Amino acid sequence: MLLAGVQPNGITITSAIPACTSLKSLNQGLEIYSLAIKMDFIDDVLVGNSLIDMFSKCGEVEAARKVFSMIPEKDVYTWNSMIGGYCQAKYCGKAYELFTKIQESDVHPNAVTWNVMITGYMQNGDADQAMDLFQRMEKDGKIKRNTASWTSSYDE
Repeated sequence: MLLAGVQPNGITITSAIPACTSLKSLNQGLEIYSLAIKMDFIDDVLVGNSLIDMFSKCGEVEAARKVFSMIPEKDVYTWNSMIGGYCQAKYCGKAYELFTKIQESDVHPNAVTWNVMITGYMQNGDADQAMDLFQRMEKDGKIKRNTASWTSSYDE
C-alpha cells in the first residue's frame, strides 16, 4: 500500500496486526506499531486492542501494558485483552489488579472478563482462587455463568 502511495487507515492497521499475531512475528508487529504511532492511530481503541493482543501473544506483556496505558477510551475488550495478556504471562497478581480496576471504572466487566481470570488462575495452578472467582461471578459480578465459565473453572 505504502509503495503504491495509498495511506493506511486505522482499519488497515487493525487488519494487519492479527497476521503478525498468528505468525508470532514480533518484528513485523513492531513495524506496524511504529506506523500506528507515526500516523497517530495509537489511541484508536481497535488498533490498541489488536496491539495489546499481539504483544501479549508474542510474550511482550510490558509492551502490551504500554499500549494499554495509551488508550484513553478503553472498552471491555481492551481490559479483557490486557487481563488475558497478564494471565498468559503468569502474572495473575497484575491481572487481578486490573480486574479490580475495571470493576471500579465506567466499563463493566462481562462474562469474558470473569472467565479470563478464572482460566488464568486455573492455568497457573491456583484452583482455589479460580473457584473463588467462579463462586463470586454471579453474586458479586452479577454475571450469569455460561458454558465457558463452567469449562474454565474445571480446566486441567
